[in-house]
Amino acid sequence: MGRRGCGIGTLLVIIYDFPTMCWGGAVPFVTVKPKFQVTIPAKLRKDIDLREGDIMEATLAGDGILFRPKEVVDRGAAADRIAAKFASSRPTFAEPGRTEEEIVNDAITEIAEARRERPRGGD
Repeated sequence: MGRRGCGIGTLLVIIYDFPTMCWGGAVPFVTVKPKFQVTIPAKLRKDIDLREGDIMEATLAGDGILFRPKEVVDRGAAADRIAAKFASSRPTFAEPGRTEEEIVNDAITEIAEARRERPRGGD
């Protein structure tokens, strides 16, 4: 009678009368505590790589609540990093003929690589 709510990258909390099968076992129940706090079961946290301090977006989804991990970006710091990448990517005499588009694409690639190497949560 239950409902499956399996999704990598999202966590769907649905309250039902009967446990359902998901992740190879019964879906764990959570209890709403004072101040409406719940503990997300360890298996679910690991499945979506959720860490203490992560920001979650909460929205209504049918008859449940959908929590999606979100990343917060400091726009000022991001703009500074982008400006630094552009400054270091200016064409030199050793690289004549590079277009502005090539430089921008190189900067975007470098930023993407730096993000992949950086630990989640800004640690």
